[in-house]
Amino acid sequence: MKFSYPLVAALMGVAAASPIGEASLSKRFDQGKIDGEVRKLSDLIDGFQKAKDEKQENKGEGWQKNIDTLKEIRDGIKAAPADKALEEIKKLDGPIDRMRQSREDTIDRRTKFIFDFEDAKDSLLQAAQ
Repeated sequence: MKFSYPLVAALMGVAAASPIGEASLSKRFDQGKIDGEVRKLSDLIDGFQKAKDEKQENKGEGWQKNIDTLKEIRDGIKAAPADKALEEIKKLDGPIDRMRQSREDTIDRRTKFIFDFEDAKDSLLQAAQ
């Protein structure tokens, strides 16, 4: 029997493509599960888009209100007599607290979306198995 490189290469290719060696190649996934998880992912993306749009829509008003308040406090500090200046300076706590809360709300919202997207990815991977 004569040794044939093309024959060996062909047999190796067939063996490599065979689902016998790789269990995941022979496994069929449920398209219905995938479709359901894709719908959930789509809803999550829509929610993310809505949150972003609402934040941008409201951003100007909230920021402007805070800026106006800061200007009023600044003017109050400038106009205050020496014995009232400390009282006026303490009024900065309100706008600072609102800015801090806004920052924390943004971080919480983004963190929630990160975890939601990770969960969606995990669900899609499970549905594909």
